[in-house]
Amino acid sequence: MPRFAARMDRLEEVLRLARELYDTGLGNLEGRHVVARDLPLSPVPDRAPRLLVGGGSDRVLRMAGRYADVLELHGDPRHGKVAGATMADVRHGDVARRALTTVEDLADRIELVRAAAVEAGRPPDAVSVSTQIWYTAYGSSQEVRAAEEELCAQWARIPTQRLDRSPYLLFGSPAQMAEALCERRERYGLERIALTGEGGIRSAPADPLRFCREVLPLLGTVDLPV
Repeated sequence: MPRFAARMDRLEEVLRLARELYDTGLGNLEGRHVVARDLPLSPVPDRAPRLLVGGGSDRVLRMAGRYADVLELHGDPRHGKVAGATMADVRHGDVARRALTTVEDLADRIELVRAAAVEAGRPPDAVSVSTQIWYTAYGSSQEVRAAEEELCAQWARIPTQRLDRSPYLLFGSPAQMAEALCERRERYGLERIALTGEGGIRSAPADPLRFCREVLPLLGTVDLPV
């Protein structure tokens, strides 16, 4: 596999071509990694495809601002690099980083995306934000504390601490979860969530059915696709 910088160079060329192709129906690019001459968007769809980019590094966030429609916003790299000799190492790095990332961190990180969008001549809110919810813990404050202790020890492998500010987790009552999601929309523009069992959490992964029954109705008129 090429080095990280080369992979990012290639990704940026692909995104640049996709943005032009989706916007105009015709793509042209004389890149180092990608070459396209009068490439048509075919078959022509009823509406332009939406381009999703996932990541958390400064460079990926700037690329998302320039080219993407949706950003799957990963953890703040200030809480550790996602790297390692094996996929297990990479996975652990990603898990720990997401556990330590806070809502406040993502509110700060989204400014990179908005600035890059404006520099590219796009509206500051051109890119909508999506995040995965890896774990939901319903219950009392005591039950939430027990869940946080288990997550720190067995999932993230970090010292025991509060995790209720992590954007990738939801704790408490359905009303508290709905309130947390509305705050995230306000702070960093969250528009989509995906409830998933990923992340190596075996004891109580995100429960989509319970979420749809108990939390989703409390969001009221908030347009938050799930």
